[in-house]
Amino acid sequence: MQPPRASAGQQYSRRSGRGAPEESRNMQIQKQVRLLFNDLNIGGRSDKEYALQLLSDGSRAAVAAQYGRRGGPLTSGYLTTGAGWSKTVVEMTPEQAQAAYDRKLSEKQAGGYVAENSQATSDTPRPASQPTEVSTLSSGVENAGEPLCELLTEIDEAAAERLVEDPNYWLQRKLDGQRRMIRKSAGKIVGINRKGQIVPLPPELEAEVKQLPLSTFLIDGEAIGESFVAFELLEADEPDLRARPYWYRFSNLLAALAQAEKESGGLHYIRPVETWFKTEQKQEGLKWLHEIRAEGAVFKRIEAPFRPGRNGQHFKNKFIKSCTCKVIAKDGKDAAKGHNSVALGLLNAKGEWQEVGHASAIGKTFLPADPLGVLAEVTYLYATEAGRLYQARITGIRTDVRETECTMSQLIFKEDVNA
Repeated sequence: MQPPRASAGQQYSRRSGRGAPEESRNMQIQKQVRLLFNDLNIGGRSDKEYALQLLSDGSRAAVAAQYGRRGGPLTSGYLTTGAGWSKTVVEMTPEQAQAAYDRKLSEKQAGGYVAENSQATSDTPRPASQPTEVSTLSSGVENAGEPLCELLTEIDEAAAERLVEDPNYWLQRKLDGQRRMIRKSAGKIVGINRKGQIVPLPPELEAEVKQLPLSTFLIDGEAIGESFVAFELLEADEPDLRARPYWYRFSNLLAALAQAEKESGGLHYIRPVETWFKTEQKQEGLKWLHEIRAEGAVFKRIEAPFRPGRNGQHFKNKFIKSCTCKVIAKDGKDAAKGHNSVALGLLNAKGEWQEVGHASAIGKTFLPADPLGVLAEVTYLYATEAGRLYQARITGIRTDVRETECTMSQLIFKEDVNA
């Protein structure tokens, strides 16, 4: 049986090894969350929890945290203002503590954790998400509302083969582009990146999107150069489709694209994602994706409503392993060698930047002269349990993700086990 948990405002004390040390006993819990991660049902080995408590006495504040295997002893400590970790109380201003709490919560949710009792862990659809208003945003202004995109959970090859046989999932091709949504509202068409920022669309793509037989819409998909591969239709002529099952949203997308193609004589810059529906089709599709050395395969649960963020409804199996890293400073010994390479870093469980390897900068003209702090997309052969990337190679720069998403949880280890 789990020990009782304090409600908001209740005094915080040591309990069964799960409470904060007594130095914070005069602070009260202002908010708290318990996050869970479990991939056992898809062939993984993780069943973990991560708990956060925002503490304050009005003038001082701190963020306590506990993590470890669910049901076992938890490691307890405190977050720091610099995304670090401390075994003793780190006092902050209330504003700093709120920022540290939100940063860690976002990091964990991006890594696949979901809140305890969240409907994201069940098959019961949660209430439809309200459309996030982005039409009033100016270019480059980040949306402060809910995450716009639904993200995929990583699985290994064995789990992918099981989903091929599962009639509740469709197979789709995984693409190596930039996540994008396209919205039409009040006659205006805009692109929206993964961070919720308004971004321009290529003129050719915008011209084709205008031909869709809908007065208003919101389409989720991926930008590949000047083209757009569409995943689903979230809004169509005002009605919000998010609560409808995925098969319904995808079918409506196909119908809209088919009508536009018929009336225009052909579409060249927008197309639906390649999809296989039945078991035999999925078997052939997966074989073909391997043959053409695609980036990977995606599995969509056909009855799933739309749920923003990474919530365990849909999955990806990467054939080419990749992650997003931050370019960090080399240590003195490596810097002295003078090699034309960069050091790559990921956030570890303590919220600290950990070097995971080096990658050559030769021929990478997309990197700035001083790449320090750049977020780079990196492919690699495998990662060791110590968190080192083998044969790491930078393939591009990412401007559509946050630093908090550059975590060790992205890695696929040598034995295909998630961090």
